Amino acid sequence: MTPPVFGHGELRLVILTLIAQEPRHGYELITALNEHFDGDYSPSAGTIYPRLSKLQEEGLVTKDQLGRKTIYTITEAGRAEVESRREEFERITSERTDTVRSLADTAREGLAQARRGLRTELDEIAKKARRAAEDAVRTANGRPAGDGSAEEAPADPSTPTAPEHEPGAADAPPADAPRTKADQSDLLRRVDVALQQFRMEVRQDARECAQLRALDEDTVAELETQLRETRRRFGALLRVHR
Repeated sequence: MTPPVFGHGELRLVILTLIAQEPRHGYELITALNEHFDGDYSPSAGTIYPRLSKLQEEGLVTKDQLGRKTIYTITEAGRAEVESRREEFERITSERTDTVRSLADTAREGLAQARRGLRTELDEIAKKARRAAEDAVRTANGRPAGDGSAEEAPADPSTPTAPEHEPGAADAPPADAPRTKADQSDLLRRVDVALQQFRMEVRQDARECAQLRALDEDTVAELETQLRETRRRFGALLRVHR
């Protein structure tokens, strides 16, 4: 099992110390934490805001509304705690930077392996889709599927042929020409490949987030909301073209 990034109360102390450096709102704290650990740790809002509320309840920070932003400021009691635990903060920073970096390296390696596997799988899906589309075209033209490798018989030199011409707009089907069954099958397989890639990439991102122990209820709830919204937009797009 992946060890926790922070021990009990350690993240609380880091947050309090960062607020002691200067007043901040929630997003600025997330950014400051990411910078403090060299870009290898980026907590979610669901990780930060409950701790800020707890610090406020304990009288260690206050919050003020500045426009649409809620700014958190250290109190005298909070500053006294930061000063008394300065050595602990420095130890946490040193130890957790190494821990987080190790976890991030592990996650990145796992992600790289997954992407290599994903690329191989998508290549295979694309090959199958191309073969199926070619078979559908041959079937539509009255030829048995799978005979694409056969060479055509050479033309009889005595048979007159149409003069060669450069391909142009006249060669293309009219814009309103109906799609053939083969066209629709090929396009549908492209949709299948795109959806498969989308699913696997989102799943791998979620796994990486879980490896860093940054996956929480708020993040998953927001992801579910965004996926439902994406599905609604896809549906609206496809219904437009019916």
